[in-house]
Amino acid sequence: MAKITFGYVSKANPFIDRKAWSGTIFKIRESIEQAGYTVRWIPYTTPFFSKFILGLYHLYAKLTGKNIVYSHIPLIARMEAHSIDKKLIAGCDMLFFSGGSQVLSRINRYSTSAMPPLN
Repeated sequence: MAKITFGYVSKANPFIDRKAWSGTIFKIRESIEQAGYTVRWIPYTTPFFSKFILGLYHLYAKLTGKNIVYSHIPLIARMEAHSIDKKLIAGCDMLFFSGGSQVLSRINRYSTSAMPPLN
């Protein structure tokens, strides 16, 4: 039986970055490997243009007095999902999100035959 490959979706590198999230990302990756699974890092980035969008949302929040969870803005989540390399996902049996769960809602169009649809 082939080993299950986890796609570890994270901005920080879970193989070398021991300081991201106070080491949680690194230790989770270690634990997955110790359980006998293969881990592949699937990085994503927040594009520079998103700072402009965040500025607009911040201005809107100030004018209306509303609280906005900036990490869950749909347009930014879409841009972050678009930054993920589809070839990296293709070789994974499962995806694991240590953070950035907002990307998961936008990644379904990138799912492959190696994974069941995420809908």
